[in-house]
Amino acid sequence: MRTAIVCLGLVAAACTPTVDDVGEGEGEGEGEGEGEGEGEGEGEGEGEGEGEGEGEGEGEVDFVVTSDVVVEGGALPARFSCEGVDVSPPLSWTAVAGAAGYAMVLTDLTIDFVHSVIWDIPSTTTNLAEGIAAVAEPAVPAGSKQTVAWNGRDIGYAGPCPPSVHTYEFKIIAVDVAPLGGVDVDDNRVDVVEALEAAAIDSASLTVTFTPER
Repeated sequence: MRTAIVCLGLVAAACTPTVDDVGEGEGEGEGEGEGEGEGEGEGEGEGEGEGEGEGEGEGEVDFVVTSDVVVEGGALPARFSCEGVDVSPPLSWTAVAGAAGYAMVLTDLTIDFVHSVIWDIPSTTTNLAEGIAAVAEPAVPAGSKQTVAWNGRDIGYAGPCPPSVHTYEFKIIAVDVAPLGGVDVDDNRVDVVEALEAAAIDSASLTVTFTPER
């Protein structure tokens, strides 16, 4: 009996780990697990977030129209109206990706009345100089076309001539086809605008006012 008790005590001692052994084993296991998990999670999260954010922000350019003679919401000088020499003002715009060409439409927004239109402006052109020639097919921009203006007399541009202050829109339309089909220089300017709107992929405007002095 005494020997058996001694053997059992030895077996128990040999088979049962001490309290110190258990503590060291758990500490090492938890430490390795937490270290690997935190390192992998932080590395992947930071890399993906920074990459996506930078990629989305690049290459986006707003389509805008500007002029050297008037700002958005400003007063159009009399030079570009029936009270002056009535020439077209200089305009510039940002290029539109995928555009086959451009057009410019002048509209009196106060009475929703189209004044004039020029279309088939080449896709490589992003400006109109002051005083576009008053002919159906001006040399500059090359290939462009104009029809009779609102007054039934002038070809191309015919500027503001209101009885009181009116608001006008110089709209640049980017189209997906050039030359524009279905219309020609003999067509009414309103029909040309409808064809442009059907082919439009984007548009931008410069809005101005004009107050007659007479």
